[in-house]
Amino acid sequence: QYTWGIAFLLENNGSRTVTLDNMHIWNNTIIGGTSSNFDAIRWVANGTATNSSIKNNIISQWNNRAINIVRQANESASFTNFDVTHNCLHNNGSNIVFMASDISRTNVNLSTGNILSNPLLTSTYRLGDSSPAIAAGINVGLTGTDLDGITWANPPSMGAFEGTIPPSPPDT
Repeated sequence: QYTWGIAFLLENNGSRTVTLDNMHIWNNTIIGGTSSNFDAIRWVANGTATNSSIKNNIISQWNNRAINIVRQANESASFTNFDVTHNCLHNNGSNIVFMASDISRTNVNLSTGNILSNPLLTSTYRLGDSSPAIAAGINVGLTGTDLDGITWANPPSMGAFEGTIPPSPPDT
C-alpha cells in the first residue's frame, strides 16, 4: 500500500525521444494509501510507444487518476497498438484512463473490459470469494503460478493473485 506519490512512473520527457516497444504492465494490485498519493500509473510520454499494454490490474484508492498518460509541453508522443483493458479501477479520484488529446493515437483501446466495481480484496490484498475480478482478466500468456502458487486460470483474474471460485454446493 502506497502512502505518497506514484506507483508506476514512466517518464521519458526532456531533450531525448524514447521508443518503447512491447512494454507491458500486467496483473498487478496497486493500492493507494490514505495520504497524498497521486496517480497509480503516470506516463509522461515523449517519443513513440508501440505494441504495449496495461491489462489485468487492480487499481484502487488513488487521489487523482488511476492511469494518467500525458506529454510535456513542446514534446510529441505517439501510441500505436496500445491497450489499457481488463483493469479494475475502483475508488480513485477519477476511475478513468486518461490520455491527453494531443497525443497521436493509432489503434488505441482505453476501455474494453475495464470495470469500476469494488474488487472485494481481503486484508492481504487477495481476491475475496465473490470478487468481480475473478476470471475477469484477459489471457496475456501468463504461465505458471501467482505469488501464492495458484496456477493462473484462462481467463486469469485481475490483480496479482489468481482468485479461486468456491465450488458450488452439492445438489440436495
